[in-house]
This record gives sequence, structure tokens and C-alpha cells, in this order.
Amino acid sequence: MSEKEFEEFKNNVREARKNRLYVKWRNADGVDCKSIGPASQCFCGHRFKDHNFDDIVGRKIDCRAKSSMRCKCRMFDYIPVFGSQDLKCLCKHSCTEHDPSGNRKCLRAGCKGCSGFTSKHHCNCGLTFDQHQTVFESREEREA
Repeated sequence: MSEKEFEEFKNNVREARKNRLYVKWRNADGVDCKSIGPASQCFCGHRFKDHNFDDIVGRKIDCRAKSSMRCKCRMFDYIPVFGSQDLKCLCKHSCTEHDPSGNRKCLRAGCKGCSGFTSKHHCNCGLTFDQHQTVFESREEREA
């Protein structure tokens, strides 16, 4: 890449990043509890940087992780992780043992009581995990 091409590339990327998606983990009261960054973990087990975060118009933030198997995640959904400790479902199985592609049912053989991942983990705001959602906003929506 020539010097001129590289400068043009940098300018294009800089302009594209001005209109980026702002991703937050928001509680039911409308309070932003967590700003999502590149290392934030998705329910599928991959990081935000492994997702298609440049789709500002369509907001289809699906997983593009390069692994031996194609990830089934269709949309980034933040899940809190504390060091090596991840959240457990009420069925007592890890979030990584649940289907990331929609219904979130437990994939563990013999687990019969799980109708989908749910946790009673409490955020610092006092509300449970289930009372939060991952929110995607453009710069204009954020400013409004």
C-alpha cells in the first residue's frame, strides 16, 4: 500500500468510527450499568471485538469469531464475567452450556428443568441479570 493509499484508508476509517454504535448494558430503570468495550464478553463466549460491530444501519451484530466451528450467535448480548467465574443459570449450569442462538436452553444432557438461561445475579444497581438488556445506539440516538 502506498503512502497516499494508506492516508486515504486512515481517513476513511476515522470517518466511519465517528458514526459508531454505542453499546450499553442497561437496566429496566433506564440506567446504563456497563459500557461495552472490545473485551466485553457475549453470551456465546466470544468478545465484542469478535462480532460484526460495524453494521451501524442494520445493527446485525453477529459473531464472526474464527474457530473450528461456526458460532451460532446472531446478536451480541453482554454477560457479566468476574475473572474466571461466569454466571450460572438457575439450572446450576454455566452460561457457556446454553444455546446462544435464541432460546438459550441448556445443552447439557439430562438437564430437564431449564426453560432458558436465567440468573438471579444482582448488578451493583440492585436489579437482577434478567432485568437488564444490551442496547445499541447511534451517536444521534445517544445525544438525544
